[in-house]
Parts: sequence; C-alpha cells; structure tokens
Amino acid sequence: MGEELGSRWSRWWVHSLLQISYHDECFHAALHARLLGAAERERFTNLLQTQLDEAAFADNWTEDRAMTMEQAVAYALEDSGS
Repeated sequence: MGEELGSRWSRWWVHSLLQISYHDECFHAALHARLLGAAERERFTNLLQTQLDEAAFADNWTEDRAMTMEQAVAYALEDSGS
C-alpha cells in the first residue's frame, strides 16, 4: 500500500509540475507578445510624431483613442479601399 501511495504521489507531483510549467510558458508567451506589441506601438508612434506636427498628432491621437474596435476596423477597411 505504501508503494502504491508513493507511486500515486509521484504521478501527481509530476503532473502538477507539468501543469505549472505549461502555465508558466503560456504566461511568458503572453508577456512576450505584449512587450513586442508595446515596442512596436512605441516605434510606430515615434514614426508618426516625426511625420506630423504636434497639434495634428495630438488631434489624431485623441480621435483614435476614442474609437471602438469596430470603428477602427471599419476605418482601416474604408481607408484601404477594401
């Protein structure tokens, strides 16, 4: 009985470690994606700031931040001619 209990405990322990490892990898992948997204957004924002004067950038930034996701998608499709 003790050996059977030890075997179940070992399987449970390995299973638990695998779950923790999986969730840790998912967390790191999500974090990595967010950091890459933030870096890309910052790079794009800096590029826009060099192309527009300060007032035009501020106006566009305010308008864009007020859009819903659906509005932003519709605007992007309209602008691209799709």
